[in-house]
Amino acid sequence: KHLVHYITPSNEIRISFNTIKTIALSNIRNIGSIKEAKIQVSNEGGEVSIVVTASFAIGAIIPEISKEIQRNSKETIERTAEINVKEVVVFVDDTNNSGKRRVG
Repeated sequence: KHLVHYITPSNEIRISFNTIKTIALSNIRNIGSIKEAKIQVSNEGGEVSIVVTASFAIGAIIPEISKEIQRNSKETIERTAEINVKEVVVFVDDTNNSGKRRVG
């Protein structure tokens, strides 16, 4: 099940998990202090759960940025794809301390 499938009054819509990942990552790219981010998507009963694993730059205020990731991802996915997002969970991964910034 790598699709979110739902029916509107006029259409049947199927959206791939990769599309949802792309939408979420487009928001994360605009947030400073993120060095790297990966997205996992699951679908249960038409509600999508998003898990973001992110590496933050040194000095980043992790709670504030995590809340921004959660809020922006949820709002954008619900607005652009008309999919109900049950939750956005952010895991902070400090294992990548390289100076490179990579989101994707």
